Amino acid sequence: MVNFSLSHLGLSDASSERLCKSSNRLASRQLQLRWDKADGNSYYHYTGHNLEPLLCIVDSVSSAYEAGNVTVSIDNICDCIESVYCSVVSTLQTAANMFVTKCRKGYFKFWWDEELRILQDAAIDSNKIWKDAGKPRHSPIFLRRQSCKSVS
Repeated sequence: MVNFSLSHLGLSDASSERLCKSSNRLASRQLQLRWDKADGNSYYHYTGHNLEPLLCIVDSVSSAYEAGNVTVSIDNICDCIESVYCSVVSTLQTAANMFVTKCRKGYFKFWWDEELRILQDAAIDSNKIWKDAGKPRHSPIFLRRQSCKSVS
């Protein structure tokens, strides 16, 4: 008989259920993940290490079902699917909490793009050069600073 429980992985049905419910609470806090600032290698290794055992369970269930194993009931399969799903959600949430920076939704300006960042950097650089030159009022440095500030 195939063991469809996740208890041998240290996950009980109660903890899996709790973890699935916690995913609903995360959505209400309106945080967004900053994948551009994430530790992608650690995330990849953590999820790979923790999701691989679940693949074995899914393979076992699938093989038992395809073989027509009479000891496997539809209820057992549904429970197994639900349990694996909750474990996947839990693993992904844990990995994101450990390796992906989060910020409040709306924290960044949705319209701010690469072109605006380049213009901002140019304005900051020209302002620094102007200050380093002693803040002259009539010079090419001053004109460059003013043109960078007034790009529209």
